[in-house]
Amino acid sequence: MATYLEQKKSQFESDPSGQVRLSDVEVQEEERWNPDDPAVALDHLIAVFRRRGLVRGDAVLLPVHESESASLTGEYVLYTEDEYGHSLQYYNTDNEAPDFIEYDNASRSGLLYRLRFWDRRFSNPDDLLSDVLDDRPPYRPNPISAESPMSDDEYSTFVDETLEFVRTELLSQHQGDLDTIVGHGVDVDRSGGGVVRSTDIHRGPSTITCNVDLPSSESLGRMYEPVEDVYDIYEGNTVALLWEDDYGGTAVLDGIITRIDGRSIVIDDGFGTYNRESVDLSEVGQVTLRVVEKGVAERREYEAFKQLSERSESLLRGDSNIDFSSPLDLDFIPDLELNTYQERAAVDALCADDVFCIHGPPGTGKTRTLVTIIEHAVENGDTVLVCAHSNQAVDNIVAGESTTEVPDEASLHRIVQRFSAEDELREISMVRIGSSRQDVDSFVASRYYTSTSRLDSNIGSPNIIASTTNTAAVLDDRDDVNLDLVVIDEATQASGPATAVPFGWGNRVEETDHGRLRSVGYRTILAGDHRQLPPFVSDPEMRDRGLHASLFERLLDVYGEDLAQTLYRQYRMHESIAEFASQEFYDGRLEHGEDNRTATIDGLSPLLAIDDNSGEAQNSSSNSYHNPTEAQYVVAQVQRALNHDVDASDIGVITGYSDQREVIRSELVNSIEGLEYNSVDVETIDKFQGGQREVIIVSFTRSNPESDSGFLESPPQTARKRLNVAITRAKKRLVLIGDWETLSTPAVFRDSSESCADTFARLRDYLQDRDCMVSNRS
Repeated sequence: MATYLEQKKSQFESDPSGQVRLSDVEVQEEERWNPDDPAVALDHLIAVFRRRGLVRGDAVLLPVHESESASLTGEYVLYTEDEYGHSLQYYNTDNEAPDFIEYDNASRSGLLYRLRFWDRRFSNPDDLLSDVLDDRPPYRPNPISAESPMSDDEYSTFVDETLEFVRTELLSQHQGDLDTIVGHGVDVDRSGGGVVRSTDIHRGPSTITCNVDLPSSESLGRMYEPVEDVYDIYEGNTVALLWEDDYGGTAVLDGIITRIDGRSIVIDDGFGTYNRESVDLSEVGQVTLRVVEKGVAERREYEAFKQLSERSESLLRGDSNIDFSSPLDLDFIPDLELNTYQERAAVDALCADDVFCIHGPPGTGKTRTLVTIIEHAVENGDTVLVCAHSNQAVDNIVAGESTTEVPDEASLHRIVQRFSAEDELREISMVRIGSSRQDVDSFVASRYYTSTSRLDSNIGSPNIIASTTNTAAVLDDRDDVNLDLVVIDEATQASGPATAVPFGWGNRVEETDHGRLRSVGYRTILAGDHRQLPPFVSDPEMRDRGLHASLFERLLDVYGEDLAQTLYRQYRMHESIAEFASQEFYDGRLEHGEDNRTATIDGLSPLLAIDDNSGEAQNSSSNSYHNPTEAQYVVAQVQRALNHDVDASDIGVITGYSDQREVIRSELVNSIEGLEYNSVDVETIDKFQGGQREVIIVSFTRSNPESDSGFLESPPQTARKRLNVAITRAKKRLVLIGDWETLSTPAVFRDSSESCADTFARLRDYLQDRDCMVSNRS
């Protein structure tokens, strides 16, 4: 439906007599203003109406409300810029002629009083028509000050605990693989491969130093090859030190390599799990070093966060304000069509001097918005670094579903193609550092992708550089790379230390009053959905303490929701699929695109739930669970979708447990004739985050007398996010299979505060109220 302004646009543009008619007294009157009311965010308002196309020549038309009502009168104020400054023009009834008030003097004028309801900080009046609401410009405080700044002690604890998290995560992986490494014993293959023998061992107060032999190099001009090249061993690796004890067995110490200097390897054995106090290395003739974990990523993250915590303390603590330039300074004409929320996010992101967050619930066009931001930035000469935590997420924004012939319009590849195709635009270039996923079109991959091992000493001057957050570390010390903007996608799925690697590398250069150039801010955009699953953490204690939280969430905790723009209109799900998630996880504010809100598969309802209490099972050798009866229901629902002409590749099956995933995969192949293994995507909830299918079937698996739903209910905050992921993957049909008594009741050994069973109970009620629940309880 066309908004009010779209309907009135031609009238405003063509009717010169439409200027609001006011007397001098009415224009200057300030008594009407409540002292507690803010001044209208006039620069936001003007920028929005300019983008809406309400212009006449160089002037912008600002539609006015009635004096004491939000009803629009059909009149307008003109905003103009000329060599004399900025002004607001109206028709002066005292002079019977056009007149103006200077922009800087208008903040509490009677003229702006007639524009106040365009500002979202003013209460939404009852008489403001719903078809006007979408045109109300946002208000973004400028600057944004912290709502919950950290004290000295709080900040010190935050930094220490975050660094502890990185170290603990690495140690957790190290412990998992250490027994296997120790089982290999002390014998060593001298050809290398992460194994080295040392006969010169020194012990310090907190470290062990091993001086290793280096074979002579055959290359001219060099006495030795580096230790790293010879033995494939590097700083940041965790290692096991092995030697034969007095009884013919294997003795062990373990640690992390903190420095390699010449032939000297320094190891912090305080990192490890074996007790160093009971070992006398002076009696040990030689040791074998075996790499347990490469640890390169963790070391990068540790160092990056340590540096960030020192360099950007005032920002992270909340001692500094978040600044934005005026949207009047931004000439923003998006190439892609954006809805109101996407446009607001793009404008605020481009105006941000420091950091800005874009909150993108499922299917709301987050990637489309980011691509628009990047396109505008490179069109204005910026160099942009685009990162995400995973290669898959980077590939999604670089290539999307692009083919050799047709670029995905919401991809960076489309931007490069557009600039190349339009003669009046300068050519731009992009380099993707790292390995592409297998399903990236070969033409797209060959055009942009380069591995870090083949990275030239000078990558030229690309306009867009794309990589994972960790791989971006290779750019840190390069003089040939100067970044203007950093965009980090899926930032809520990366821990704070992971995001710290590229954080703050952008900058805005502006001219001072004295004609000098200075760098301004961090210019870093974080995008994600903190209402869905957080970063993976292997250590349960770290997870329970919340130390894996993303930098996106940390910044919102400090600065509040003003730091983010939420994209509220979703284009993925049928409205009945999306509605519960909207109510439960997004404050009831999700809107639905016209094409998807009623889209269904002929003969299949968009929402179905099956309630069954046949019981779970567990293999003696596994900590996971499976549910044979639910697996049979899944097979039946897959077959039903196939019978209604849904392609197997458009069906996804999600379950909470890996054992149930394997049971379902086997049952599908054994029960459905002609169905190939993995033609229907079957995965755990956590692995399916970010995915979508026409049909999604969820098997919750748990069914027991104790009402124990495991990690599906506890800890409750993470469990709610996991449920949000599960129910927001489907486009046209969502089938939820479970024991709803088990799911909606706290486990007998858990306090209700430790469970999100109440969320499942509300979901059950939602399904029952819509007659979507089929009960097969015994």
